[in-house]
Amino acid sequence: MKLIFVQIILAFASSVTAFYEIKETDDNRIVNGEDAALGQFPFIVSLSLVVSRQAGHFCGASIITRYWSLTAAHCIDAVNEILIEYNYIKVLGNTHILHYNPIHHEIECYKIYSEYDDLAFTNDIALIRVKQPFDGDYEKVITLPPRNFKYVNDSKVTIMGWGVLWPGGPEPIVLQHVEVRLIDDGICQKIYDPYPKLKSSIRPDIMVCAGEETHTKDSCQGDSGGPLIQELKQGGVRRQYQIGIVSWGRGCASKFPGVYVRVTKYLNWIENIMKKHDSGCQSKCIGERRYT
Repeated sequence: MKLIFVQIILAFASSVTAFYEIKETDDNRIVNGEDAALGQFPFIVSLSLVVSRQAGHFCGASIITRYWSLTAAHCIDAVNEILIEYNYIKVLGNTHILHYNPIHHEIECYKIYSEYDDLAFTNDIALIRVKQPFDGDYEKVITLPPRNFKYVNDSKVTIMGWGVLWPGGPEPIVLQHVEVRLIDDGICQKIYDPYPKLKSSIRPDIMVCAGEETHTKDSCQGDSGGPLIQELKQGGVRRQYQIGIVSWGRGCASKFPGVYVRVTKYLNWIENIMKKHDSGCQSKCIGERRYT
């Protein structure tokens, strides 16, 4: 009975997309990206479905401490919560080349933001604590922004991931990255005018938009949960900060900007959850499981 149940779950999970995307184009990846150099982004990890030593990437995440990673809530919500319970979903580090000699990290527990709304796309953020620390050669912590961080329009930012190269096609072998720019909230909402429901879903207080003028570079399916990075000079030293999380958008590299979680709005929540469960977890799900 258990085997049949697991087979049903795995079949269902394979049909779940890992990006809030209202289809318009056929691109399904970090669009027009470049291969990342080894160790260039050591803080990104892969959320993968692992069965019989075979791994299938479906979302990104970022390392924010030796035991905690940050991702999008929709990456681990619903049926994926059951897969986590059965230990089929793992966090793979050391993954510059996807699934080549990765370090497997079992999920000890996870926390989805309590006010996450999968219909309105709001509060799309979650934390994952792993059993084995992120101590690999290419497993490093990304710094979260200070509480007074300002999102400046037209600033250069970077997105990265292993989204598939085309619908039904293969994943890129090497981590992809691309540079885009932050877009003014009002301009972003105006661009979404043809779609009132989507326009109303853009919440500048908790979301930030990014894209570029030629509409040729973007994040897409398989890139969800990954970090939006900005490099800043602080005290004479250049440092990368994670200012967003890949969340949702209409199409990929279309005229519609990608929409990202505004990380600064959740810094207190992140800190409180990690502090409360710093010594470990009592159960896989912190709080009430959303899928029953």
